Amino acid sequence: MPRSMGAFRQAGFYVEPWPVDYRTRGKEDLTRPFDKVSEGLRRVDTAMREWVGLFAYWLTGRTDALFPAPNEGAPDCASPKGC
Repeated sequence: MPRSMGAFRQAGFYVEPWPVDYRTRGKEDLTRPFDKVSEGLRRVDTAMREWVGLFAYWLTGRTDALFPAPNEGAPDCASPKGC
């Protein structure tokens, strides 16, 4: 999600983040051990791909920050005034 937010912001679009691809059930998954070692390696692979992607986007100028966060100055599209 941070990589997408940074790319949209760099292109001049203000979007509201809305996660849709949940990979955990919440805090209860923090203490649950992996059934197989391969499951843990798969999660590390997914996380590493996102970290490398963030770094590559930042180096090539596709994002304005290494770790993009929601923009404080973005217009509030939920307000009665709109965007």
